[in-house]
Amino acid sequence: MFCGKINSDKAEGIFGLSEENEDIEVVRLTYSEALAAIESGHINNAMSIIALQWLALKKEEVLFAWQ
Repeated sequence: MFCGKINSDKAEGIFGLSEENEDIEVVRLTYSEALAAIESGHINNAMSIIALQWLALKKEEVLFAWQ
């Protein structure tokens, strides 16, 4: 898991290395949309849930550090 500050204005689509048969979909969600997606079951994989739970616990600390 990695938390980094980025500009995601143009970050959407399918990415990955074709020679490694990667099919990585990038989807932009707001913080509220992401948490709602966990609750609704739309996000249902452990890696994403753990990352978003970590963010829920650390959000204020991360935002303060990025000021």
